[in-house]
Amino acid sequence: ESCERLFEKYISDSECNYADTLNEAIIKLSPKLRYVIVAYYYNELSIKEISSALGVSENVVLQRLRRGRLKLKDILVEKVELV
Repeated sequence: ESCERLFEKYISDSECNYADTLNEAIIKLSPKLRYVIVAYYYNELSIKEISSALGVSENVVLQRLRRGRLKLKDILVEKVELV
């Protein structure tokens, strides 16, 4: 499945404001970061499975997860500061 289909399948039908805010933040991630975040947290794929699917090393997946989490934090903190 493409990243977009995985993303839509798991988080497009938000039921609360928190989920909407998180969805908006995830959408703002680059495709590479968004894919690993969605695959890991929403599809519950292992680092090894994501690595295999993307054809990259497990270390690359771990780096993208870390960068994705940091970017999400920045996006969410900025959103809170604007409110």
